[in-house]
Amino acid sequence: DLQLSLQEQFHHSGGPEDFIHNNKLLDRVVQEGLRLNPSVSYISRKAKFNLVVDDKYYVPKGWDIIGSTLWLNREPIRWGENAAEFDPDHCHNQKPEFVFGGGKHLCFGRHLAI
Repeated sequence: DLQLSLQEQFHHSGGPEDFIHNNKLLDRVVQEGLRLNPSVSYISRKAKFNLVVDDKYYVPKGWDIIGSTLWLNREPIRWGENAAEFDPDHCHNQKPEFVFGGGKHLCFGRHLAI
């Protein structure tokens, strides 16, 4: 059980601060929670120039481009067939995308949140 494992690791850690900053399983649990429930559900950008994507899609300059972090962080090709399920092992080798926005729109309080 995940909760019992974290409790056991907490009791054998060097205290709360050590546990929070150095426990890899806790980090994966928090990242997985953010992957499935991001604080930002979509990102929006304006095309700065005409754009052709995959030789199929034309995006004119000035159009709004909206991307769903909910979809991106549950996409089976990247996260596996169980992408919609809570599994801290999803975040073992990769981090969720854009859970706090991105670029100049990145949440400045993200370090306080986790």
